Formats: sequence, structure tokens, C-alpha cells
Amino acid sequence: MQEKFGEVTTISRVGVLRTDSASDYGEFYDNSGELLLRFASKKNALSMYAQKAQEMKKSGKWSSAHPMHTFRHEIGHAIQLEHRLNDSSWNDKLEKITDIMGKVNPEYVSLYGFTTLDEFISECVAESMTKKARTISKQDAKIIIGGLIIMTDAFFKYMKYSHLVRGKRIINDDTPMEIKEEVRKLDTDYFVKTGRHMIIVPE
Repeated sequence: MQEKFGEVTTISRVGVLRTDSASDYGEFYDNSGELLLRFASKKNALSMYAQKAQEMKKSGKWSSAHPMHTFRHEIGHAIQLEHRLNDSSWNDKLEKITDIMGKVNPEYVSLYGFTTLDEFISECVAESMTKKARTISKQDAKIIIGGLIIMTDAFFKYMKYSHLVRGKRIINDDTPMEIKEEVRKLDTDYFVKTGRHMIIVPE
């Protein structure tokens, strides 16, 4: 997934979704970065998701029958948040994807994908990770990938020196001072250009 969509820094943790709704299988919360899965605590979680994905794909409700579909779909929401925060061309991409959504029927993606634009994108992201991805999902994935602010690439080699705290990436205390200074300069430059931090280096 990272090779395809790049670093996703918006997920703070993966946990169990507590819900009474029979139709909820996963959630991603933008405000906290939590990605929650309904069957995450079950020993046979993968087989449970595999069975559900087969049923939902057959009925046209989901875009793929892959056992990891729910997880990939929720990652799709995290990827959207990543782009909203860090991609200066995201609004232009949304216009292109909206145009595609308006020209195709649900059977080209999924019924659930046509409930909102966000769900359409996440269904396309989930399907694009499969070997049998169809044209629309591949096309939307290419639109999403193209043009993410190049400055973020400079941070990738420093990710191993950092950790997430409530959705914010913080440099590790034991990171060598010269690395901290390199990251501090990069992050300062990034903040000046975007108003956002990539890796915070506390004083």
C-alpha cells in the first residue's frame, strides 16, 4: 500500500469498533486518526471479513471481494485526509474524480461507493489494491497519487525516527541531535509553506 499511495501519517492507531449496527464493519475518524474494525479482536477475523466481502461483492455493495477490503476501504479515508492536509492539488483532483463519478453507474464501482464522494474514493482505493481492479478504480487511484506535495518525500527517511501522538508525528527523544536539526529545518520550511507540520521536533 505504501509503495502505491506513499506514506500515510494520518492513522494514529488501529483498534476494535464497538457498534450495535449490523451494517458497520469499520470506521476511520478524521479528528483522532483512529481506524477501527468490527472483528479486530476475533481470532477468525480474516475469515469473517472474507465471508462478508464475498457476500457484499456478489450483491454489488462493495467494490472487491478481498478479505482485507474493509481495512483497505478505511485506509482509503485516511489517504483522503492525508491529501487534504498535504496535497495542494487535492481540490483539483476531487473535481476530476467527481466528474468520473457523475459519468458512471454504481456497477462500475459499488453501490456503497455511490452514497457519497468520500465513499466512492475509498471504494476505488480498496479495489485498486487488488489484482483484478477495474478501470474506474485504477483511474481514480492514479488521480489520487499524482501531484502529492513533493516536499513530503524529503521526510520519508526520517519517519523511522518518529512516532505518532494523538495523530501528530513527533521526533523520538533518543534521535541523534544532528538528525533532529535536519528534521527541524525541514519541518520549519514545510510549515512556512503550508501552515502544517510533518514531524514536530520539540524544543
